[in-house]
Amino acid sequence: MQTRILWVPALALCFALNASAQFNGSIEGTVTDATQAGVPDAQVVLIQESTQFTQRTTSSEGGFFRITQLPPGQYRLEVTRSGFKTWVQTNLVLAGGEARTVYPTLAVGEQVAKVEVLAEVGAIETSASNVSRSVEEKTLAEVPMVGRNAYVAIAALAPGVTGSGQLFASGAAFGTDSFQAEPGYQINAAGQRQEQTE
Repeated sequence: MQTRILWVPALALCFALNASAQFNGSIEGTVTDATQAGVPDAQVVLIQESTQFTQRTTSSEGGFFRITQLPPGQYRLEVTRSGFKTWVQTNLVLAGGEARTVYPTLAVGEQVAKVEVLAEVGAIETSASNVSRSVEEKTLAEVPMVGRNAYVAIAALAPGVTGSGQLFASGAAFGTDSFQAEPGYQINAAGQRQEQTE
């Protein structure tokens, strides 16, 4: 009896995961008026500034809206409702996989008037509790990797990561080489055990 093992290169799998993650960004928010009451049926238009690709949605009865499956980039958001001034937010930068929350507040007035808001740098993420960091290709190319331990070299850049990164289990005898079969790494993130961190 022969056993076949299907092997998928880790690099190819990494590229596939990165490609799917690029379009997992979203922008959401609740449209309110001056009294902080939700504004239903507001027209929400999101424009990617580099391509002018436009997506539209309508706020719910409580004023909530969400636009998903967004690639990273710079966006412009416009919110309109009859009897209110048009609300516009420009320079809305969305990173890959980021869930961004905005706070449109409509002022009473003619619809021809516009209230324009410039996006602030480093907006607070309120819709998710995870901590993440993007690592550029140049950083990966230039980061020193003692013993070819790529995983520890990258993991050590993140806040809250502790541990030596030494291998144990079947790859333990080969030092810190991260290309051994079935390695386990002694790395802890955010106080979690090594098993959860992996």
